Amino acid sequence: MAPTIKRPALLPVPEHRRPRTPLTAPRRAGDSPTASPPDREARPELDQDRAYAELLQEVRVAQTSVQILLGFVVFRCGMRATLVTVSNRLALVGLVLLMMAMSSPHSWRP
Repeated sequence: MAPTIKRPALLPVPEHRRPRTPLTAPRRAGDSPTASPPDREARPELDQDRAYAELLQEVRVAQTSVQILLGFVVFRCGMRATLVTVSNRLALVGLVLLMMAMSSPHSWRP
C-alpha cells in the first residue's frame, strides 16, 4: 500500500490581491445582484478604443506580410549578392561605432 501524502491547505487570497470581476467586486448599497452591464451604445469611447486596437493589430500583421513578400522578391530577382554586401558594410559600420562608443573617455559619460 502506498503511503498517503498530506498536502498543505491552500492559503486564502488577501482581499487586495483578488481580481475584480463583476461577481467579486464589492457591491454598493442599492446594487442589484442581477443588474446587467450598461449597453454598448452608452460607451462609444470603448468601441473606438477597441476598433483602434483591432486596426493596429491588422497593420502589424500586414507589415510583417509585406516584409516577408519583399524579402522573397529581393532574393528571387538576383539581388542577393548586393544585399549581402550592403548588409556586411552596415554591420561593419555598426561595429566601428560600437567600438568608438566603448572606448570613449570616461569623462564623457554621465
